[in-house]
Amino acid sequence: MKLLKIFALALLVFQLNGLTAQDQYSLFYDGVDDYVDCGTNPELNITGSITIELWIYLNGPLTIYERLVEKDWATSYFLGGKYGLNGIAFGMDANSNPANVLETATNVLTQSVWTHVAGTWDGATLRIFINGEEVASKPWAVTVDGSTNSTKLGKFYGPDNNFFRGNMDEVRIWNVALTAEQLQENMYKPLDNPELEPNLVAYYGFDEGSGQTTEDLSQYANTGVLGGTTNIEPSDPAWAASTAPIPFYTVSNGDWTSASTWASGQTYPTKDWSRVKINHTVTCAADIGTYDMNIGTGGNLEIGAGQICNIRDLDVNNSGSIQLNENGLLQVEDNGSIVVASGGSFEAYGSPGSEVNITHNTGFYSFDIASGASIAAIYSNFEYMDANGINITGDIDAGFPLRFCSFSNGAVGGTLLTIANSQDITLEGLIFPANTWSGTYNVAKTIDAGQVNILAATGAFAGDAFENDIYNRIDWGGFRLNAKVYLEGPYNGTGMNTMFTDMLPLTQPFSGLPWNYPGTESVSEISENVVDWALIQFRDATDAASATSATTVYESAVFIDSDGNIVGLDGYSPVYFDQTFTNDFFLVVLQRNHLGILSANPLTLSGSSYDYDFTTGAGQAYGDANGFKEIDTGVYGMIGGDSNGDGTINANDKTLYWENEAGTRGYLPSDLNLDGHSSNQDKNDLWQINNGKFSQVPN
Repeated sequence: MKLLKIFALALLVFQLNGLTAQDQYSLFYDGVDDYVDCGTNPELNITGSITIELWIYLNGPLTIYERLVEKDWATSYFLGGKYGLNGIAFGMDANSNPANVLETATNVLTQSVWTHVAGTWDGATLRIFINGEEVASKPWAVTVDGSTNSTKLGKFYGPDNNFFRGNMDEVRIWNVALTAEQLQENMYKPLDNPELEPNLVAYYGFDEGSGQTTEDLSQYANTGVLGGTTNIEPSDPAWAASTAPIPFYTVSNGDWTSASTWASGQTYPTKDWSRVKINHTVTCAADIGTYDMNIGTGGNLEIGAGQICNIRDLDVNNSGSIQLNENGLLQVEDNGSIVVASGGSFEAYGSPGSEVNITHNTGFYSFDIASGASIAAIYSNFEYMDANGINITGDIDAGFPLRFCSFSNGAVGGTLLTIANSQDITLEGLIFPANTWSGTYNVAKTIDAGQVNILAATGAFAGDAFENDIYNRIDWGGFRLNAKVYLEGPYNGTGMNTMFTDMLPLTQPFSGLPWNYPGTESVSEISENVVDWALIQFRDATDAASATSATTVYESAVFIDSDGNIVGLDGYSPVYFDQTFTNDFFLVVLQRNHLGILSANPLTLSGSSYDYDFTTGAGQAYGDANGFKEIDTGVYGMIGGDSNGDGTINANDKTLYWENEAGTRGYLPSDLNLDGHSSNQDKNDLWQINNGKFSQVPN
């Protein structure tokens, strides 16, 4: 028997110590003779309301002959197996009668999985909880006799039998009947200040990892003794690494719902009251909910498009990040918090019509971006923050500077966005809806350092009339360009193809001849709806004919999307700028192998937006059909074929480019239909038809 026990113990220790545990320990009971004696101190002789709770890991089926916690099943309390496999029984002064014991159904427990079990009695009703949820109850109003026996873990109070087989962690005994909510609040974490809990009479965390005793962390000194003596004996449970979800923690990259992402025996978090620690890259393709979440070094949580994350407290720490995607929803509980510490990042990437929403369930929550941390957001709605709103001591990502984000429904008398850093930053297209929540400020600048330029903000609560800027560090103004243009080559009858997005360069392609544009625009990735780069110029002139290159007052590399929109480097947003004009604003659009165009009419300002649509008629481009073309019935676009970008389609475009590139793939000047390779279609359908045409943009 002893040899069998040693083999089983060695196997279990190998299994558990091979896991990535968080310096947590448990006790392994072999089911033969192992137990812990917790003594006979009077506070353990509970004759009134009681709660017994602990985490268990079954190494085999649990039966009536296995005890978890017991003082005396006849005259006092016990929690253990039931008649029938893998169920829980709980009794309080059962008078040696099994009919007086509360039992769950059979097979409510699963082997090789950590499970939280609890039994409570309030003087009138016995209850059993599995993983924080009530699964059984029965009326039971008796006078409890009490017992002078010692309280034991893993063993029947009497003869040496009914031993538990498996691992045990976080044993807590209370002289009060906890509610489901109280169990849920603390079951996934160690108690914060157990010595100050007035109703906690014994608490064994088993974190010693060695020795013959386990400390009672309550205010009482009910030290547990392994095997009942200070001598090392076969009846001692064995110390083993614990992977009990206190809290859940990751051990590898993976999906949230994959058991392999989390420590062995934890499965994955499914309860809204779970507590989670992430140190790997975790993706969520399903809705999730947790009480709190800590994203640590190397951790990244990516909430999939359209998914919901409910949380009370979110902490993002050094090198950690959380990313929410289109239609994602992050809901924070009342008095909850989002804290992004130094080195961490908060990222929210929505798109038009598919915004990310950061909101509440009820009440208000705090939202802090600490010094050294960052926030990046586009097309996201932030609401129901507390009096400081989003309190930014760290940085706003210049690539995604809250572009087209909405801020509303803050606390009464509060501020929606507090900028407490020294960063020089331009914020584009912020939205502040009409103030129906009795807020005081839209934006506050709380330190005398850094300049905040807010371009083309909209909404009835936007503007300097509602700011808190005692240091004069916020400037409101600027404009946005909403312009549309089609390229003949990739036009497909309803929009434009984006078949070679993966070939587009990450850095603007206009630095060489003939453009010689010195801009440094670059991106880390390109949105899948982007067709190609373009170069736009703003020309300040009295009329189109006089809008020569000498009148250019602004120039920028941008993208054209599949709908023909001229967009910023995020691939979605309009272009923002703060350029003003002495005369009229004329727009030039240049592209690497289509003839450049100039707006025939000046762009006019509507609110904070300049709008222009080249696609609606030949008269929208200067020079009419000479440098512009009807590419579909009633639809006009830029003419394809100018492979060298010199403004003229001629033999050079064919001989110097197409003849050298035909049959090859890549980002090629002769790829006129932008499908990723140069072919006869480019020559026959575009260059040959358009040969001899030239741009009407004044030099």
